[in-house]
Amino acid sequence: MIYLIEGARNSGKTFITSFFKESKDYKFPFTRWFGDLGYNDEKKETHDFALGKEIMLLDLNKKGFIEEMICDRGIITVFVWAVLSGRISEQRALEELNLVIKDGLFDNVKILWVKGKNPDQTSRNKDFWDRREQEREKEHLLFNSFLGKLKGDSAHIDIKEIENTFDEQVKSRLEEIKNVWNIN
Repeated sequence: MIYLIEGARNSGKTFITSFFKESKDYKFPFTRWFGDLGYNDEKKETHDFALGKEIMLLDLNKKGFIEEMICDRGIITVFVWAVLSGRISEQRALEELNLVIKDGLFDNVKILWVKGKNPDQTSRNKDFWDRREQEREKEHLLFNSFLGKLKGDSAHIDIKEIENTFDEQVKSRLEEIKNVWNIN
């Protein structure tokens, strides 16, 4: 089972993921590979690299090689950022998403859609993509589009939404989700 923690930048995905630390959590070092490989944010090759990694991970999961994994960001982020960066069109992203759905790569996948905005901006200088804060509204619309498609599609994916308030209240809600999803 793969649990994807998805949402816009600065919504607190890392905060949420840290709640599940006793489980197997994973965050691919995309920023490091992006820099080391000399990728350009606007190039389609960047999208192909990110998409290939996500397809492989979902395929390994579908075939039973992954027992349990929690991922800070996943394939939905790949599509959102590809469109925001101009790597591909929204229509192309939807076509690729349909291929992933048709191949059954969302079997044994659950998505936690994190909404909210971190009130603590002191540690925000994380990486190259911090400039995305200026595109926050468009980023939210794209997450709504892609995750909305999954919710309405025949893929039957369990998607839970959570408003991250960065407090004890959200931890209580996360505990409920953890119990419902039976996360070890």
